[in-house]
Amino acid sequence: MKVIHLISGGDTGGARTHVYSLLKYLGQIIDVQLVCFRGGDFADGAAALGIPTMVLDRGFAANLGALKKLIRAGEYDLVHCHGSMANVMGALLRRSVRVPVISTVHSDYRLDYLGRPFARAVYGTLNIWALHQLDYRVCVSDPIRQRLIDRGFEPNRLFSIYNGLDFSHVVPKTDRAAYFAQFGYTVHEGDVIAGIAAIGHGVSHLVTVAQLLMVGGYTPERLHEVMIGHPTLDEIVPAAIRAPRAIVTE
Repeated sequence: MKVIHLISGGDTGGARTHVYSLLKYLGQIIDVQLVCFRGGDFADGAAALGIPTMVLDRGFAANLGALKKLIRAGEYDLVHCHGSMANVMGALLRRSVRVPVISTVHSDYRLDYLGRPFARAVYGTLNIWALHQLDYRVCVSDPIRQRLIDRGFEPNRLFSIYNGLDFSHVVPKTDRAAYFAQFGYTVHEGDVIAGIAAIGHGVSHLVTVAQLLMVGGYTPERLHEVMIGHPTLDEIVPAAIRAPRAIVTE
C-alpha cells in the first residue's frame, strides 16, 4: 500500500509529534511519502527521522498541479491530509486523482484561529468546507469525533484513533525539583506547575486553571507557568494574563 501525506509544514506541538510518530512507524510496513508546502524545521525534522519528505512551495495552483502528477505517477492508494491547507488541497484533488482522500482532525477547528477573526473567516471557512468533501475523517480523540457528529458530520465516516506512545526510550528517573531545575525553575513542595500544551485555546485553559487554583487558596507565588517550545507564547501569555479572569505570575 502507498500513502501520501500532505501537511503545511509549519505545524508544532501535538500535530507535529503525531505525524512524526505515525509516519516513522507506518513507514516500516507500507510505503509513505510526506509532502510539506513549506520548508523549515518540520520538513527537516521529518527527514532526519528517515521519513521520505518532499517540499512543494511553488504556490497553491502550482502545488495542486504537481500533486496531481505525483499521485498519478506514484500510483498512490490513499491521500492523507493534516491541517486546513492540506484539507483544502485534498478536497480539490479528490475527484481528479480518483483515490480515497482522508484527513486527521488534530484539534477542534473552531478553536484553530482563536483571536484571529480574519483568518478564521477565510481559512476556517475553507477548512470546514474541505472537511465535508473528504471521504473519511480520523479524529485524534473520542470527544473530537463526538463534536463533529454534533455538527452534522456522518458518524460512519468518522473514526477515533489515538496516537501511540513509544515506550522503547528509557526515561531517567528524577525528582520533581531536579526536573524543573534544568529549565531554570525553583520548585518547592506544594507548588503547582501549569504547562501550555497548545497555542491559542491552550493559553485559555492555562488561565482558567490558574483562576480555579487561586480561588482554592494558592497564592501567585506558588503558581508557575511553564512555556516550552514556541517563541510566540511570550507574546500570547501576557495578553491572556491581563484579562480580568485571572492573574498568573512566574
